[in-house]
Amino acid sequence: MNWQFLYTLGADLAVSLFFCALLITLASVSRGAAVRGAILYAVGYAGFAAGAAIFALILESPEPVPFPGWGLSLALCAAAAGLAAMIQGLARLLHLEVGDQWLRVLWAGAAALVGLSLWPWPLEIPKKTWFDLVNVLGVSGLMVVLLRPHSQLYRLPAWVGAGCMAILLPLYVLCFFLDWPGPKVDLIPPYSEWVWLDLALWSTFSLCVMMLASFRALLTFSRHSHTDALTGCLNRRGFLDEISTLSNRSVRIPSIAVLVMDIDHFKTINDRWGHAVGDAYLAAFATAVRSCMRQSDLLARTGGEEFVSLLVGADVKVAEGVATKILDAVRSLKVPSDGQEVGTTVSVGIAVGDGLDLVPALQEQADRALYEAKRGGQSFPIQV
Repeated sequence: MNWQFLYTLGADLAVSLFFCALLITLASVSRGAAVRGAILYAVGYAGFAAGAAIFALILESPEPVPFPGWGLSLALCAAAAGLAAMIQGLARLLHLEVGDQWLRVLWAGAAALVGLSLWPWPLEIPKKTWFDLVNVLGVSGLMVVLLRPHSQLYRLPAWVGAGCMAILLPLYVLCFFLDWPGPKVDLIPPYSEWVWLDLALWSTFSLCVMMLASFRALLTFSRHSHTDALTGCLNRRGFLDEISTLSNRSVRIPSIAVLVMDIDHFKTINDRWGHAVGDAYLAAFATAVRSCMRQSDLLARTGGEEFVSLLVGADVKVAEGVATKILDAVRSLKVPSDGQEVGTTVSVGIAVGDGLDLVPALQEQADRALYEAKRGGQSFPIQV
């Protein structure tokens, strides 16, 4: 028995289990899809590492191994399903649009490869050839996921991880052709002699995935500190930071509009129906207002029932159109409570100007316009 090879595979299994636990811990901060993706990836990674280790031990063992055929098939199945789960889990961790249908396709492909490996082909194909094919397809899938468009924060670890897979891919392809029945040319040494390179690349790849998980947690912390938990809108700090980010861009914004909104008689809703209904109305109000705005516009909750919106590149006409949509949407908004429907109206003040540096002044002008709207019966006077 090659004990050095055995120790190497055992260390790889131990590291993979530790990595899985740490990955799930990091992703738990992000919750939701990120946690499910991390768990799926971790389970897949453990299955792939165990399958690969068992497969290599059976092939490398100089002594007879009980049930070698079934052992190789089970190891191949674990590795194939593990790689499929890793691809899907990584996509979910990075919040990519890869649905469960793609996961079913991956697992069906893994099952098909295992089935083909058990089929009695006229030409005897070594199990190692099927394992090489599983590795080629799995590494290609991981590389495709990492090369998908990502946010700037993910880009460096994603590219480094894809680079590791790009190095492994030709090695696995060469192994596939060298293990195929027929004349062989020794282009690369046996796997037991370059297993250290394989494990080093996988360890680097794992480190990149850890970085991606930690960056995802960082984004979640940042999002929570910049958003209002009840409505999902930006809070005051998030609103100012988004304006600062826009100001640092080199693109010139010719015109902006600031809309300040205040829900009419909101205290009456809280006093009569309770704060739970008031909170439900605030959440529904934010959703209704957001549906009237463009994707590039900002919406923030700056007070109890006060909201402010920044319309980028909007003139007076565009601002009036958005305000009209908001008035109509809020007027028809109803929240159920004890068999009745609770609703009210909103007052809107608008100010339009040139340049993001004018946002504080425009917000003060929009505030004054809002007070005029209150006195005028929920209209929206323009302050330019």
